[in-house]
Amino acid sequence: MIIDVFGEVLRLPSWLRGVSPFRHLPAVPAQAMTWTPFLVVALVALVLTAFGLAGLRRRDLQPS
Repeated sequence: MIIDVFGEVLRLPSWLRGVSPFRHLPAVPAQAMTWTPFLVVALVALVLTAFGLAGLRRRDLQPS
């Protein structure tokens, strides 16, 4: 959200502003509601969460 709010003020490149998931969602109620972008963002979040949890389980920390 910070990238989306301050991206123009800080003159960030457009590819960096495009990284924000909020950039791809419709601005409801100003734009028509479409579910596809919400579902895609939710699916990406679920996949990244699954990778994070898998990496967390593979840690080899020993109790001291």
